[in-house]
Amino acid sequence: MTVEHAIRVEGVEKEFGSGSSAAIALRGATLTVPFGGITMLVGPSGCGKTTLLSIIAGLLRPTRGAVRLLGRDLLAMSDRAQVDFRRRSMGFIFQQYNLLPSLSAAENASVGLLAAGVPRRAAVGRAAALLSDLGLGQKLDSLPRTLSGGQQQRVAVARALAHDPSVVLCDEPTAALDGASGRAVMEMMAAIAVRPDRAVLIVTHDSRIFDFAHQIVQMEDGLITAVEQRANPATPTPAQAA
Repeated sequence: MTVEHAIRVEGVEKEFGSGSSAAIALRGATLTVPFGGITMLVGPSGCGKTTLLSIIAGLLRPTRGAVRLLGRDLLAMSDRAQVDFRRRSMGFIFQQYNLLPSLSAAENASVGLLAAGVPRRAAVGRAAALLSDLGLGQKLDSLPRTLSGGQQQRVAVARALAHDPSVVLCDEPTAALDGASGRAVMEMMAAIAVRPDRAVLIVTHDSRIFDFAHQIVQMEDGLITAVEQRANPATPTPAQAA
């Protein structure tokens, strides 16, 4: 079966609480994320971006609406099936890196593979190869506290991509980085994460990285208010991707 879109969200509503005290986070959001590019979800704080990302990730259930990932109905899955689906098909990159302080860079990048049952030697070897592609070949045995913010985020990128997911979800991945480090991380993602069979969805306030987007989706007050298609996003040169 050919899957047309990586992510399709239709009429998603989310309320927290009930009755007169209910807080409405999403008011019928509809979103399509295509394969082969980076989609950025932008808008003011509190507009519902992170709530929508959490629903797409299967970490929250919407009050109403439909969510399809890779052609599958996410809401029809059992909790266990959702966990298995995330483990196989989704990668996550966070603002604060979420690296384990006692593990080396290669070990951190292999965590998802180990959780999926890949033997340790093979998992660490695969993670090490990806870190080398990300320019961290000399830092494989380094602990997180010895790495710069940009280097730690590259480890987080490697961890998200090591199991070859089709969907990569990012929550403010460059917000904690300076301009040069943030751009370097985005150059790596543009070079490695964007493929015809993969989609990248980034929630961000960071206007410095907007030029890497293939699609920018504007949110406000729980709704998608505008979608901008970009024909010529920034792409790294081979030297930048090394």
